[in-house]
Amino acid sequence: MKTMNRTGNASGRCPDLPEESSGRRGTASAPACASGDAHSTIAAVATPPGRGGIAVLRISGPDALAVLGRLFASARSGNGESSPACRGAGFSFQPRRLHYGRALDGRGDILDEALAVYMPGPASATGEDVGELHCHAGPGIRAALLEAAVAAGAVPAGPGDFTRRAFLNGRLDLTQAEAVAELCDARTGAGARLAAAKLDGALGRETARLRGALDDLRLQCVLDADFPEEEAEHLGEAAFRQRLDDCASTLCRLLSAYERARFWREGASAVLAGRVNAGKSSLLNALLGRERAIVSDAPGTTRDYLEESLNLGGLEVRLADTAGLRTGGGAVETEGMRRAGALAEQADLVIFVKDVRDVVNPAAPDIPDFARPEDAAVSESDSQEGALYPEERDFLRLHRDRCRSGGLIAVLNKIDTLPCPEAVRGALEDFSAALTDVLREYSPETGGSREKLPHDGAAETRPETAGARTIPFCAVVSALRGDGLDALSEAVRAALTAQGRIDPGDTVPNLRQSALMRSALEELNTLEEERVAGYPRDMLALRLDHAARLLDEVSGASGNKELLDRIFSSFCIGK
Repeated sequence: MKTMNRTGNASGRCPDLPEESSGRRGTASAPACASGDAHSTIAAVATPPGRGGIAVLRISGPDALAVLGRLFASARSGNGESSPACRGAGFSFQPRRLHYGRALDGRGDILDEALAVYMPGPASATGEDVGELHCHAGPGIRAALLEAAVAAGAVPAGPGDFTRRAFLNGRLDLTQAEAVAELCDARTGAGARLAAAKLDGALGRETARLRGALDDLRLQCVLDADFPEEEAEHLGEAAFRQRLDDCASTLCRLLSAYERARFWREGASAVLAGRVNAGKSSLLNALLGRERAIVSDAPGTTRDYLEESLNLGGLEVRLADTAGLRTGGGAVETEGMRRAGALAEQADLVIFVKDVRDVVNPAAPDIPDFARPEDAAVSESDSQEGALYPEERDFLRLHRDRCRSGGLIAVLNKIDTLPCPEAVRGALEDFSAALTDVLREYSPETGGSREKLPHDGAAETRPETAGARTIPFCAVVSALRGDGLDALSEAVRAALTAQGRIDPGDTVPNLRQSALMRSALEELNTLEEERVAGYPRDMLALRLDHAARLLDEVSGASGNKELLDRIFSSFCIGK
């Protein structure tokens, strides 16, 4: 592969500075950047728009030093430095040192106090000469600086142009370039750590090793087909299969990491579901720590779903409050319940909320008089089947697989309405038994054994004896007083991250990369089937070649311009 050669610096590269190794990697010939040809000097404000403390104007290209020199006037009368320096528009910049002075507008008038830095290529972020001007972040200052840079000969940068040049100049491979975007877009600390782990090129190096292994196998297939008589050079069937299995195992490991890290990188979704007046809206407000949903004693207050983001220990959860379940509602409420059901089907986790007063039976002989709730909700007790209403049972039956796989958490709310812990424990026992009945009736794999749900408030699940599946976590909370909210939050986080633990240094592909890796794995699986079926080695070589080209799309070694345009167009301007 060819590497794009860096153009000479017409504005005067410092000749005394030694060339520094850029560690560049081979890339395809460079297509033009979005802001013009790849040899122009580009400029953009690299910090987000709006008011702020600091704005950074970034300049990259052969004339970066000259453009920076026209925008900056030093506060010192002379350079005063004995180390090598580079001169731009009358001022000598010491490379990689911040200089204090004034930012100038297009007319040469003082615009603001500023810090300026010049970084000669190729040992810079883009592999080219780079200049930066740091000043205050007023919108007027930002606009004036960019206008002055364009007047000085720069071209406005397009989305992702700086990172694209870093890729084309061999400073980054495509996996690292995408990691830059993922790092800037990370919404949690965990997501940022996952992106930072890829920024050092670990995924690119692993992809290159895997690509090399596939190339070796392909060449072996070609050798076997072209020189069948050279037995000493042939790779035996057992060794061939072992190498193929090693490649497939690497792809499986990377794909597994993607699945395990999906919630940390993209966030997860959770839905509050249950009957009307179960306290779902109050629970949403309590978990958010602010009044977001309207709370009313009138049933059916929530007609459409309401979604808000919640950060649970570095995991972003999109929590949705939905319309309550009941029969006999109007057309609008019925539509709200339909939408709630569709949202629950798509959610990563369902939080099933139950009003504890609908579970307590005031006539139960084992509850002492002082423990009976004064306002127990018994008006509809005739319509209940034990501790659950028919619509609640129907909902749980619909989500029975989710119940047993840990994708549903059961919550008894409004425990503040019960006067003592004995009443809470009794209600939880009845609620646990009702949930277990639903699972036993509709999940024959339990063998008909009745197993109580955990109800000690601990954020954990208990495995069944029937296999790897788990029974739902059950929590008791008071959205009004805040009781049990910490345990519930931890349970939600544990349920969503139960697929596996991701360490900060793990190599995790993104969605685009994992799709290509999955296709490459399918090629290897098909190749193994064809090998067993006795296909000739030159036919197997075609499979290996296709898998290798898919990996080239991962690292960007294919030089696919349409692919690069699509990826870098999603970047921000200045990135």
